[in-house]
Amino acid sequence: MDTLLDLLVAKSSTTLLIDNYTNYGLVIFDGNALWFVAGLYSGTDGKVYCNRRIEFCIDPALPLDEKFTAMFVNKIGSRVALSSAHSVFVIEIPYD
Repeated sequence: MDTLLDLLVAKSSTTLLIDNYTNYGLVIFDGNALWFVAGLYSGTDGKVYCNRRIEFCIDPALPLDEKFTAMFVNKIGSRVALSSAHSVFVIEIPYD
Protein backbone atom coordinates (compact mmCIF):
# COMPACT_ATOMS: atom_id res chain seq x y z
CA MET A 1 0.00 0.00 0.00
CA ASP A 2 1.28 3.44 -0.85
CA THR A 3 2.26 5.80 1.96
CA LEU A 4 1.09 9.36 2.33
CA LEU A 5 4.26 11.42 2.62
CA ASP A 6 2.61 13.55 5.32
CA LEU A 7 2.34 10.47 7.57
CA LEU A 8 6.05 9.75 7.22
CA VAL A 9 6.83 13.34 8.14
CA ALA A 10 4.34 13.38 11.03
CA LYS A 11 6.30 10.60 12.77
CA SER A 12 9.45 12.68 12.76
CA SER A 13 11.06 14.54 15.61
CA THR A 14 11.80 18.27 15.52
CA THR A 15 14.46 17.66 12.85
CA LEU A 16 13.50 17.03 9.25
CA LEU A 17 16.16 17.09 6.52
CA ILE A 18 15.34 16.26 2.89
CA ASP A 19 17.62 15.95 -0.15
CA ASN A 20 17.26 14.40 -3.59
CA TYR A 21 18.80 11.00 -4.30
CA THR A 22 20.13 10.92 -7.88
CA ASN A 23 17.12 10.63 -10.24
CA TYR A 24 15.26 8.06 -8.15
CA GLY A 25 13.71 9.74 -5.13
CA LEU A 26 14.40 11.51 -1.86
CA VAL A 27 16.50 10.87 1.22
CA ILE A 28 14.81 11.97 4.44
CA PHE A 29 16.44 12.21 7.88
CA ASP A 30 13.92 12.70 10.68
CA GLY A 31 16.35 13.05 13.57
CA ASN A 32 16.25 9.33 14.33
CA ALA A 33 16.24 7.41 11.05
CA LEU A 34 17.44 7.81 7.48
CA TRP A 35 14.82 6.98 4.84
CA PHE A 36 14.86 6.55 1.07
CA VAL A 37 11.51 7.21 -0.61
CA ALA A 38 10.75 6.63 -4.29
CA GLY A 39 7.81 6.51 -6.60
CA LEU A 40 6.50 9.91 -5.56
CA TYR A 41 3.24 11.00 -7.12
CA SER A 42 0.35 13.35 -6.50
CA GLY A 43 -2.89 11.64 -5.53
CA THR A 44 -6.36 12.70 -6.63
CA ASP A 45 -6.67 14.48 -3.28
CA GLY A 46 -3.68 16.70 -4.15
CA LYS A 47 -1.40 15.11 -1.53
CA VAL A 48 1.97 13.48 -2.17
CA TYR A 49 2.31 9.69 -1.91
CA CYS A 50 5.25 7.32 -2.28
CA ASN A 51 5.04 3.69 -3.30
CA ARG A 52 8.41 2.65 -1.89
CA ARG A 53 10.24 3.56 1.31
CA ILE A 54 13.34 2.01 2.80
CA GLU A 55 14.82 2.72 6.21
CA PHE A 56 18.62 2.55 6.27
CA CYS A 57 20.30 0.83 9.22
CA ILE A 58 23.04 3.12 10.50
CA ASP A 59 25.82 1.19 12.23
CA PRO A 60 27.41 2.42 14.41
CA ALA A 61 24.49 4.52 15.58
CA LEU A 62 24.60 8.30 15.40
CA PRO A 63 25.16 10.14 18.69
CA LEU A 64 21.85 10.93 20.38
CA ASP A 65 22.98 14.32 21.65
CA GLU A 66 23.94 15.66 18.20
CA LYS A 67 21.56 18.17 16.54
CA PHE A 68 21.93 17.80 12.77
CA THR A 69 21.16 20.91 10.75
CA ALA A 70 22.07 19.95 7.18
CA MET A 71 22.20 16.88 4.96
CA PHE A 72 23.98 16.41 1.64
CA VAL A 73 23.88 13.46 -0.77
CA ASN A 74 26.82 13.16 -3.16
CA LYS A 75 26.19 13.21 -6.91
CA ILE A 76 26.34 9.44 -7.45
CA GLY A 77 24.34 8.62 -4.31
CA SER A 78 26.99 6.55 -2.55
CA ARG A 79 27.26 8.73 0.57
CA VAL A 80 25.12 10.94 2.77
CA ALA A 81 26.71 13.57 5.01
CA LEU A 82 24.89 14.79 8.12
CA SER A 83 26.25 18.04 9.49
CA SER A 84 25.90 19.54 12.96
CA ALA A 85 27.48 22.55 14.63
CA HIS A 86 30.33 20.37 15.93
CA SER A 87 30.90 17.64 13.36
CA VAL A 88 30.05 15.90 10.10
CA PHE A 89 29.01 12.25 9.90
CA VAL A 90 29.33 10.47 6.57
CA ILE A 91 27.12 7.44 5.92
CA GLU A 92 27.96 5.07 3.09
CA ILE A 93 24.91 3.91 1.12
CA PRO A 94 25.05 0.33 -0.21
CA TYR A 95 24.89 0.01 -3.98
CA ASP A 96 22.03 -2.49 -3.97
